[in-house]
Amino acid sequence: DCVNLLSIPARLFINCPKIQICAGILSGCENLQKIPDRFLNTQKIINAYYAFADCDNLTYVGSDVLANIDPYATKDTGELNQVLCKTFFNDINLTSAPNFYKRFPDLPKYKVYGCYYDCKKLPFYNSLPYSWNNHAS
Repeated sequence: DCVNLLSIPARLFINCPKIQICAGILSGCENLQKIPDRFLNTQKIINAYYAFADCDNLTYVGSDVLANIDPYATKDTGELNQVLCKTFFNDINLTSAPNFYKRFPDLPKYKVYGCYYDCKKLPFYNSLPYSWNNHAS
């Protein structure tokens, strides 16, 4: 439980190059306000399901966070392949975050549903297709 976590170092996992799954890594960190640039930006992430979800006070996620995410790394349609599903789910105060839709506009909904659910303060929120900001698959 990370309810009282206020900040995280940008290079927290710099010596962990083999991390591939960061599902739920900071979910529920209600007091976290910022995820800095360079956080998980060198690892080849294949699953960020619910990674930063339900962080009520989160306003900023660095533009290069999850820079090397690879939504094409796995081919199955199961849980492991929910690559960007609910990544920023319910982060109602988020005003800055990477726009993964811009990078991967053709991903099927089972890989992205709810990625930006209720992140209405993001400048690109209204341009997202339904699957990216809806919580149902």
